[in-house]
Amino acid sequence: MDYGWNFEGKICFNYYKIRGMEIKMNKRTVATFVISLVMVLTLSACGTRPNTTTTIAPFNTSPSPTSGASKVTTVPSETAPTLTPTSAPTSTPSQAPSNKAEQTDPETPGLHQAKQKYAKILSCYRDLALLWKSPEASSSDEAESSKFDEVLNNLSEKLIIEANIIDPKGEGEPSYHIWCSCVETRDNIGYAIKDLNNDGILDLIILSDDYNVSAIYTIINNKTMLVDAFWSRHACQVDKNCILHVTSSGGAGDYYVATYVITAKKAEMGLIEMTGVETYDDQTGESFSKGRCYQIKNGKKTIISYDDLDKAVENFPENATKDAGITFIPLT
Repeated sequence: MDYGWNFEGKICFNYYKIRGMEIKMNKRTVATFVISLVMVLTLSACGTRPNTTTTIAPFNTSPSPTSGASKVTTVPSETAPTLTPTSAPTSTPSQAPSNKAEQTDPETPGLHQAKQKYAKILSCYRDLALLWKSPEASSSDEAESSKFDEVLNNLSEKLIIEANIIDPKGEGEPSYHIWCSCVETRDNIGYAIKDLNNDGILDLIILSDDYNVSAIYTIINNKTMLVDAFWSRHACQVDKNCILHVTSSGGAGDYYVATYVITAKKAEMGLIEMTGVETYDDQTGESFSKGRCYQIKNGKKTIISYDDLDKAVENFPENATKDAGITFIPLT
């Protein structure tokens, strides 16, 4: 319907509205309606219009190409009809999102850009999750199991490359950690994005839906870098203060629990405190058949009792990541 003063259209619109409401009319109502209709049509045919000024088309204040005039007269607000535009004006790129949108957006600020930076890493883990959903993952057939192992190894090697690990043969500790992590990864894998050391860089946390951390990546000089990868014998939890709690077993009686922070703008884990038991001292070369308990704090190593070690192990926060409010985003 044409906006302005199209009385015929307006009358017809109201007439169909009345029909839609199925109102029963008596003879007097019908007569009144017919007389009013005839009067309005007569006025319309004679060209009679209400005494008003020209209205402005909404969202378009530029003069008409054929008018040649730049001055536009507006209708006073108390007499101007209420206009309903057919489409809302589109936002320009320079428009900032409203505060309401920012408050209701559950995503971490900069999440979209971070996803793009970590796209190749996320793609590898998505393929890994889909691999664990494949029939080969649970097959007892030797050929299918071999195929599964081959794909798994290829994905771990791809992750080593994407994480810019300088280890071409894949024999170093970071590569080994990635491989172990991939072996234990399942189809419930997902990720979270969070700045873990307040350096302004959003870090990528790969974790399962039970909030056990599988790996942490960061961006250094526009390159994706592995901070560390984790599995059952080298497990990690991230608490609400972005402290990394790690429990690790090296076998043969070696074991420790430790807390770390990610060094600002470096893909490194800075040790805060470590408590453990060792059967061999790397610095002195001394061996301990029954194991020796120790604690490293502020860079200083001291010998402690097994009771002190037990307390440290008992205090390990097994659900820290989940309690920290980190948002899990599934990959499949």
